[in-house]
Amino acid sequence: MAIELQLAAARDRDLEFLERLDRLLAMVKSIDPFGKFF
Repeated sequence: MAIELQLAAARDRDLEFLERLDRLLAMVKSIDPFGKFF
């Protein structure tokens, strides 16, 4: 049971991280629409 809770918490953290990464990428794209930096 405790392990399942830990897994759920880790999954939530991962999703949060991916959402933040998505937002960051969207921001970079809006600043740099032609991808000169990447």
